[in-house]
Amino acid sequence: MIGEKFMIGHTGDKWKNKAKDTDYDFNPALDGDVISTIKNLGDAEKSVGHKWNIMDVQLDSDVKADAETESDPICSSAGCTQYKHKKKELGYKINYPVPNFGVDNDIIDDFASIKQAEGMVGEKFMIGHTGDKYKNKAKDTDYNFNPALDGEVISTLKNLGDAEKSVGHKWNIMDV
Repeated sequence: MIGEKFMIGHTGDKWKNKAKDTDYDFNPALDGDVISTIKNLGDAEKSVGHKWNIMDVQLDSDVKADAETESDPICSSAGCTQYKHKKKELGYKINYPVPNFGVDNDIIDDFASIKQAEGMVGEKFMIGHTGDKYKNKAKDTDYNFNPALDGEVISTLKNLGDAEKSVGHKWNIMDV
């Protein structure tokens, strides 16, 4: 004997689906700082008459290449000395030569094993493949955490209730 009563339609805390209590917000409100930043960006774009595009941002590698051709209005003719940090020794060597002994034998063996396995199963091993064959179909499913009961279950519950009412006794599976 298990020691628990079988109850159809029981909704006690022990068997409760806690996911049903969670109201998932798939469109949360933006943080106040983000709202201010977006507003300030819009105001700045309007005042200068130019839309900001992140692809227009100049990277350090671009700055070095364009240093001779274009002047930076923030810096003086002496350069951008106000942004330089004091140099401190790292305490360890960097930029030292590293010998190249070729590909490690374990890596060579791994590639050979992959090639052999591909030949055995007749498919090419691909990491990060996003084709339909390897697609996670569960991500396309909108899960219903509160499904409606099947018609037969509804009929069974109604008939059980009618039978209990007619005999004046609650059915308990532990009595069977």
